[in-house]
Amino acid sequence: MDRTLVAAPTGIGAKGTITRYATGSALAGAQVTVWPKGAAVGGLQVSTGADGRFTMASLPQGTYEFHVGRLAYQQRWAGDSLSRSGAASYVATGTCTTAPDPSWGDPCAIAIAVALRG
Repeated sequence: MDRTLVAAPTGIGAKGTITRYATGSALAGAQVTVWPKGAAVGGLQVSTGADGRFTMASLPQGTYEFHVGRLAYQQRWAGDSLSRSGAASYVATGTCTTAPDPSWGDPCAIAIAVALRG
């Protein structure tokens, strides 16, 4: 499943919230890794804060997949997949034309939400 996103010419960031599947509550300390589509290794990795949120700096234009994990929880790929082959792809292009969410972080950032089962 591809989702087309648009960005400023300098790139686009990523932001999101990681929660517990059973309760919907925020999950602090989860590791979020961005993978360029088809790459053998992941790129930038960040941890969620106490509120379950994360932000990533500007990513170059391209197609990305996001992996989330935390000790004692089942790892997931964005798109609610256990394997990379089922992960959602997020395409960052050159112009922000979406209705951005300015409430936090980069208003044109790729929005990711994953619920981990533990």
